[in-house]
Parts: sequence; structure tokens; C-alpha cells
Amino acid sequence: IDIYFAPVMQDFRPQRLVHTQISIANPHVILPQTHPLSGRIMISMRELDGETFLLYPHTQEPAIREFQIRNLEDSGIHYQTYDSETPSQFYMLLVPVGKGIVLHPSHLMGLPPYSVSVPVTDLPHHASISYFFSKTTSNPDVRAFCRDFTAFAKELSAHEHKQTL
Repeated sequence: IDIYFAPVMQDFRPQRLVHTQISIANPHVILPQTHPLSGRIMISMRELDGETFLLYPHTQEPAIREFQIRNLEDSGIHYQTYDSETPSQFYMLLVPVGKGIVLHPSHLMGLPPYSVSVPVTDLPHHASISYFFSKTTSNPDVRAFCRDFTAFAKELSAHEHKQTL
């Protein structure tokens, strides 16, 4: 893998990799459409007190699972976790069948059927969308991509900031 994109906690410090933050992630909770809070525009963590949360499966890259666990532990709410051996590409399918809800560091494009994604406010820990590449890479295409992508991300961020003002 030459370049790896991932949501990571703000204090993540990889060794032997160049870590470039693209943007701060906007955390979401994935709920079944039938959930009482599914029609909301935003949800506070306090409103999720007593819920069962689906944990991201154990994988070689623990960033999403660590995001979930640290936020749940430090949120001050009462919660249960549902931990399964379902592969990462399928674990969100447990949402529409009622096994629990998912706290995710960012909005997801491909939601499971009969599910909704709602932004979550007041999380104790945030993540950033970042990309990584090896400090020792000698591939000029990787270096060129990273230089150009970083410039593009900065330009896009500046444009979005102007629109919000």
C-alpha cells in the first residue's frame, strides 16, 4: 500500500509514516430507521444513554474501534456493547436487524438498508480524516500525489470556510 486514508484520533502518532490531516471528521451515529431518534438533525451523546453500541471488529488497523471505545468510556453515559466476529465490511448490517447502533468518526456514504446517519454532538474525542505514506518511500508518484492532494485539500478547505462566513 503506497497511501492509506483513514479516520484517526487526534493524538495518533504513527511511526515510520508521514501523517497528513485532511480535515476534522464530523462524527455520526448510524441508527435503524425505526429508532425514535432517527428523524433528528443532530443527537447529543446524553440522548444515547442506555443504548447498545456495535463495536468495529478487531482488525489490524484499530483506529475506528479505538474512537468508539474512548468516546463511549469518556462520554458519561450508560451503554452496552455488542461485539461480534462479523467482518468489517458487513458489521453495519447488524444495525437494521436491531443488534445496536454504530458510533462512527465520520459520515458514511454507503449506509446499510433501512438505516440513517445522524451527526453526534458533544463527543469527548474527535477524529480527523488523514492519509499516510511511508517516510522512506522513493516512489516519485506517491510524493507528487501527496503534494498535489494536500494543496487541493487546503484550497477546498479555504473555499468551504469562505462559504460559511
